[in-house]
Amino acid sequence: MEFAATEAPRDEQATAVCEMKPAVEVIDSDLQDVVLEVVRRERLYRFGRFATSDTDVSLAWVSVGPLLNHEPMLSSVVKKMSVWLGRQIGGAESDQAANALLLGVDCWGAVLASQLSVVSGVPNFCVAARARGEHSVPQEGIDERLLGSIAGRHWVVIVSDVIATGRSLAFVRERIAAKVPIDSVRWLALSIICDRENKRVVECEFIERIGTVCGELRMPVLAKDRLPDEGILPPEISFR
Repeated sequence: MEFAATEAPRDEQATAVCEMKPAVEVIDSDLQDVVLEVVRRERLYRFGRFATSDTDVSLAWVSVGPLLNHEPMLSSVVKKMSVWLGRQIGGAESDQAANALLLGVDCWGAVLASQLSVVSGVPNFCVAARARGEHSVPQEGIDERLLGSIAGRHWVVIVSDVIATGRSLAFVRERIAAKVPIDSVRWLALSIICDRENKRVVECEFIERIGTVCGELRMPVLAKDRLPDEGILPPEISFR
């Protein structure tokens, strides 16, 4: 299977933008179709109980590793993300590198951000956010080097594999805001999957726009107290 190498016209590649804040924009409709087909054919979508925080439960799970390992998915995702990012932050590549910073959240976010950094020239850091960073190594923390790099940046872009509730986005900003002033920073987010129909359960209006590869895959999320006790319905995966 081959992916189109040319950039689609904006009115074709940017499908309808969700009115809920932050707005969610599919960065390339053709690539979204490929993602949906791979997920369907390879049976990468699972339905069950997946504990992603102390308060919320995802009812769906997508195996991101096998998805990105489907040649040439990773390179196509990075390329389309780079095109979208360039449109959002504008200016020459040298200006983009000086004015923006990528923050790759958790494992696959870090992979995507590092690859996107190579393509775009925008510097990047990896940040652990799952379980509020409890399972991280020091290099994934909000350290002085990262904070110093934010100084003077106009844009900060959070990159992750799946955006469900928005808690990871809010956690990253919360940790940074507790240590340095960021009133002048503008925030964007990039993801592989972000269900456009999901209302983010936490305050994420600081994110101006989410660019996602796939916004049409339903990823339902429920409050933990809407489900039976875990003794009756144990989670298949827990990151708490």
